[in-house]
Amino acid sequence: MSTIPYVSYPAALEERPTAEPRLHVGTLCFVIVQLAVLMAVGMSPLRNIWSMLLTLFPSMVIALFQPFVGLCCLFAFTLFDEQVAVAEEAFTSSKFLAIFVALGFFFRCQRREYTLVPPDPITKLALIWAFFCMLSALWSYYPRVTLIAAITQVLLAGCLLMASQMIDTRARLGTVLVCVAIACLGGAVMLLANPEAGGLYEKGGRASLGRTNANIIARTLVMGIFAAVYLIWVMRSIFFRLAMMMTISITLVGILATKTRAALASFFLGLVGGAILGLRGSIFQRILMFAILTLCTFGGFLFVNYTGILGADYLDRWQRLEGGVSVRTYIWKTGIGMWLNNPALGVGYGCFEQHYTSLALEQSRLRLGTEREAHNTYLRAICELGPIGVSAVVGIIIWMNIYSFRIRPGPEANLGFAIAVSISAMSIFSTLTHLKIFWYMIAVLIAMVRTIPEKERAALGYAGPYEEIPAVPNPYAP
Repeated sequence: MSTIPYVSYPAALEERPTAEPRLHVGTLCFVIVQLAVLMAVGMSPLRNIWSMLLTLFPSMVIALFQPFVGLCCLFAFTLFDEQVAVAEEAFTSSKFLAIFVALGFFFRCQRREYTLVPPDPITKLALIWAFFCMLSALWSYYPRVTLIAAITQVLLAGCLLMASQMIDTRARLGTVLVCVAIACLGGAVMLLANPEAGGLYEKGGRASLGRTNANIIARTLVMGIFAAVYLIWVMRSIFFRLAMMMTISITLVGILATKTRAALASFFLGLVGGAILGLRGSIFQRILMFAILTLCTFGGFLFVNYTGILGADYLDRWQRLEGGVSVRTYIWKTGIGMWLNNPALGVGYGCFEQHYTSLALEQSRLRLGTEREAHNTYLRAICELGPIGVSAVVGIIIWMNIYSFRIRPGPEANLGFAIAVSISAMSIFSTLTHLKIFWYMIAVLIAMVRTIPEKERAALGYAGPYEEIPAVPNPYAP
């Protein structure tokens, strides 16, 4: 029998599979306080990069000694990272924090608590992707611009390597997801609280935070809802469950405020896919899951229509869906021509927009301005990095779905399939590889596979290191 290729997690082996995870209260308190200060500074008209760095200074210091606390801060601050410095080329505050977390992680590696060697196929593919982006940036037409963007990919792959190892127990998994849910609740409230006064609206009435793209905000809020759904299942406190249901409703309103069609569609697909595939062992759990989601969704739409907080046209972009599909079809056709002109290595990482402009002008396909986004993860990967790049991305998506089937049916599998299905759907109409939340969601999925070994251990009566546990055949695996 094959073995599971993961490092040992003694703490995970000692946890009871049915027990409520014991959250790290101290970590949660620290993250909540830092989050509140960050939100206050971000709403201030005097905000700048230095005030944001000063706000995150305590997180940077503690990340050196307690990298897991710094990791929780990274997950929680994702929504608010680009309130000052936006775009990949800028070194945002979270990138500085990620460097301090990496230093703390490296110190722990010296003590052999973690490893710098990628322990699973997804992390290996992510590092291959990241370093190939670095090489690609060197032969692109804009190396000074794209090299910093490629360094961002290395940092994100490093965050995946760190998070997939530091989230090594159900208690830590629950703590991270509570941080994400609370942050998304706070972000949704910021979107809805006096947005015009804070200058938080994009053109076209799409809510955002600072100058961050509304699509990025919506995709991050989707992860907040997935986290809240998982916590409803595993936490036993009625008050906590009601709080998470409220979080789902308010965060859904935040997604509606961004008017992001792809994120909203992938959100519903992820929740339905998670309920059908992740809760395949119990019809009652499926019915209960759909009842909870229906209630939360109804509550969100009732709040929007009763208060009128989003106006009467918050679904107007869905009425223009045909036009949006037509525009993206033009972009995709132009992108295919771009790849055919550079089939081996692509045009270079970060150069899709510039090449799209020149090629669209030649083919008379220039619509809605210049430097258009690819709006397709696979198309952008093959246009910029060629077959090697797109193979890495496709491999990551495939392994995500395989990993979801390795999780025992229940709350963890529900979350795993929600992440896998939503990312698989979202990647068709959006470019995800440059987004922090994309890699963070994958890290959560990997962590669930590696911290829930109780079913295998119970089936074999084995209590040894995790990497020596033989894999139990899964009848639901593809």
